[in-house]
Amino acid sequence: MADAPVVHEFFMREALQEAHLALQSAEVPVGAVVVVDDIIVGRGHNQRQTLPDPTAHAEMLALRQAAQYLGQWQLTAATLYITPTLYYVLRRGSAESDTLPGLWVHGPESGGVWFAV
Repeated sequence: MADAPVVHEFFMREALQEAHLALQSAEVPVGAVVVVDDIIVGRGHNQRQTLPDPTAHAEMLALRQAAQYLGQWQLTAATLYITPTLYYVLRRGSAESDTLPGLWVHGPESGGVWFAV
């Protein structure tokens, strides 16, 4: 991986673009991207009201797209970048699971710094 902070910032900016799409659709502005080997393999933004689907959260849509792209449900080589609104829910879930080794968060909850869970 290239310079880690620069790479993480790039992917978080991509997640923020997804959150902006949600906001434009009057959804809760949360966005996510799933990355494997520095390639975005899944994207998503909240679409619960748009679809309507109670499971259409940004991270769920991004993970589904990544699994479809990769042709497998196990995403052990993936990193999920998500805008911070759902950070606390995901932190606990990702810590208890071996599905995703990395979760990167940037925002008020993290004190404005990048960190991995």
